[in-house]
Amino acid sequence: MLFYDNIGLDEVCLYLRELLRHLRGSVIVLLDNSSTHKEAPIERLLRQHRRLRIECFPSYAPQLNPDEGVWLLAKRELANSCPNDVDELMADVLGSIDGIRNSQQKLRGRIAQSDLTFSLR
Repeated sequence: MLFYDNIGLDEVCLYLRELLRHLRGSVIVLLDNSSTHKEAPIERLLRQHRRLRIECFPSYAPQLNPDEGVWLLAKRELANSCPNDVDELMADVLGSIDGIRNSQQKLRGRIAQSDLTFSLR
């Protein structure tokens, strides 16, 4: 999913419902520590879907968030592009993210570079 504006509570709930629709079994979602992730609609979603669990990164801890590494890779690839309009920019961004998303090596590298301590199988 790609949102063109700031992501608020409604978008977070929509995203979580989509994850649940596509994934089987227990689902653990790591989110930043935004107050948006602790409001009543999220709590209702958690009560409705017991297989969903949300864990939050500590405040101001980008080194723990592998997503920061994904954006770093994407920005590095996009740094020298010169799109002519917003449509070209979006195509470049989506192409960059798809290239990362489809590379097990790049994704595992982002997790390995974070300070998270768990096994990559």
